[in-house]
Amino acid sequence: MASEMSSIEVWVVPFIGQGHLFPSMELCKHLASVHLKTTLVIPSTLSSSIPSSFRQYSLIDIAELPSPPPPPPSHPGSQSPHHFHAENNSMAGCLENLLSTRSDLHRHVFAVVDVMMSWTGEIFKKSGVPVIGFFTSGAASAAMEYAMWKEQAKDIKPGEVRLLPGLPEEMGLTDSDLKQRPHGPPGGPPDGPPGGPPGGRGSPPGLPPPFAGKKRKGPPTPGGPPPWLEETEGFIGLMINTCHELEGPFLDYIANQVGKPVWGVGPLLPEQFWSSSGSLVHDHDIRTNSRPSNVTEDQVIEWLDSKPRGSTLYVSFGSEVGPSLEEFQQLADALEASNRPFIWVLQPGSGRQGPPRPFSEDEPEAGYFPHDQSQIVEKDDIVKGIEKLMEDEDIKRRVTVLSNKFEHRFPTSSVASFDAFKAFVNQKVA
Repeated sequence: MASEMSSIEVWVVPFIGQGHLFPSMELCKHLASVHLKTTLVIPSTLSSSIPSSFRQYSLIDIAELPSPPPPPPSHPGSQSPHHFHAENNSMAGCLENLLSTRSDLHRHVFAVVDVMMSWTGEIFKKSGVPVIGFFTSGAASAAMEYAMWKEQAKDIKPGEVRLLPGLPEEMGLTDSDLKQRPHGPPGGPPDGPPGGPPGGRGSPPGLPPPFAGKKRKGPPTPGGPPPWLEETEGFIGLMINTCHELEGPFLDYIANQVGKPVWGVGPLLPEQFWSSSGSLVHDHDIRTNSRPSNVTEDQVIEWLDSKPRGSTLYVSFGSEVGPSLEEFQQLADALEASNRPFIWVLQPGSGRQGPPRPFSEDEPEAGYFPHDQSQIVEKDDIVKGIEKLMEDEDIKRRVTVLSNKFEHRFPTSSVASFDAFKAFVNQKVA
């Protein structure tokens, strides 16, 4: 075992944002649990988000790459795309230097890269390091994107249901599934990947442009390939933050289609969740720097305790993609009309008027989908969705069944996946 620990090292590269960082930290812990030396590679701006307890794992190191300080935001909750560009360029150079300094450690290095940081895969591959793609989201959406592309489902008529071979019948497509909405990517200029350096523009000296000649990423167009397919080209496997108990058919579908190993390694929840035996897990036990809020965690818990079990809606969107101001109003009206208790989390700067803006006055809005006011989700549709969700007894039954499966322990299929991954990398270096 000692020889295994000294000969293999796994570098984990998360995307910025706590929704990506936290699963990546849990991934490191699980890799360490199967005696794999693990290094979390982060920009120094994320250092304050790493709890001290994480730094105490003997098999886990943290490699902090210097990053430029963020400029003052142009408006609340925003950060300049050009800053992301500069930060990623800085990270690219530092990552290459780090790889060169560690080349004499006589370890076989494997990289597990968040698919939103897939541009770093080019740097690892240049150094001869095999790369595994990591999805912090589940398998169903990735499988749907692939199946839609393979089926070339782009001409569905109103009222038609198009079945997707290899996926459950319940995943049949309707014309509404093909509608696009405005979408701006998280950072990165028009000719680069989400959050990544641009193809050939401003890349650190000595580095090949990771995405030269590749198209701007974003949601897949109807009939187009899923972005993650190109982003993981040349990767030797995929890890997905889910498990066979939750998404077995979708994990199997992706593995069959891409022809490479796919490991369900989640849900990558904080270890306190699995040991809580159904008791509350408090935010301050997990985060080192909780964000400011107009209400405390205790106030939220007290309010929830005053409501009937299963009666409350929780509404929240990620830090990168969310409704426009017009859609926020529709959502607010729908929540009011539903006459149900709800908790709605709003981040600073959430929503704004109209289509995505270009990065500057003289830059085109390349890579964005056209803004079609007729495709905004409206109040009545949201109300119908709320009622369907809250009144569907089959969904409630399935939630109860799944909750019971995960009440006391990390899924057995995911435990097996980490063992399988260890066997896989050992075989690669044998």
